[in-house]
Amino acid sequence: MYGAIITISGVFNVAQIGLVAITHELYHDNPTPVNVVLAGAGLVVGVLLTVYVRFRGRILRKRYDLREYAPDAEVNETTSLLGARQDGGGP
Repeated sequence: MYGAIITISGVFNVAQIGLVAITHELYHDNPTPVNVVLAGAGLVVGVLLTVYVRFRGRILRKRYDLREYAPDAEVNETTSLLGARQDGGGP
């Protein structure tokens, strides 16, 4: 994920020259249209990532239901990170 963020950042750094040219030439030094497009793109990407993570989390939760491994243990957000032993104890 970190590599994808760095790659996208690099693409926007290269595209900055074009964005400045569009701002100066096409919109007569008015950056608002370019900012609106970039903000909209950021919103779309953020919503898509949020939906993907939520959808993927539900799939993984169903696949790795921890209650079948430790039925008496309390299952919460940290249980999957710490692991659950058969005797109900911690890691």
